[in-house]
Amino acid sequence: MQTVKNFLIQAFYVAPVLWLFEVLQNKIFALFTGTYGWIYPASSYHWFTFETIPNWGLSVIVIAAMYRYLFDSRQTPFLMRLLIVALTGFTLEWINGYLYNAVTGSPLFFWPGSAMVYIDFIAFPMWIVNALIYHLMAVTLIDLQKKNQG
Repeated sequence: MQTVKNFLIQAFYVAPVLWLFEVLQNKIFALFTGTYGWIYPASSYHWFTFETIPNWGLSVIVIAAMYRYLFDSRQTPFLMRLLIVALTGFTLEWINGYLYNAVTGSPLFFWPGSAMVYIDFIAFPMWIVNALIYHLMAVTLIDLQKKNQG
């Protein structure tokens, strides 16, 4: 039960920060390219939506579980952790986009011009940054990964 509580605490603290970085990344992408990288068609803003905050919460829980059950028992090097988390997040983002569209009949988000529709390869470096932010917040700065089982 303590592990579930720990995962939920991480989602509560880290997910909003990652959501803010998602908004910032889309703004930076637009500054460099002249167009937003991903669009939220149902949002009146089109370049961000609050609807993705729960998706970030789920992502944080998946990453926390990876840190707890995959990385903790195997002395996984830091850079390998970042790459694995980034690849997992990248894949989850595509799956999330696909499933949301399949279930609701309209996309929550899409990448204009991308062959993968719900994500583009340029998102992988962004996911590396997200993985680094998670590691800094949950492991280095706040140590939300501590194991205080009682």
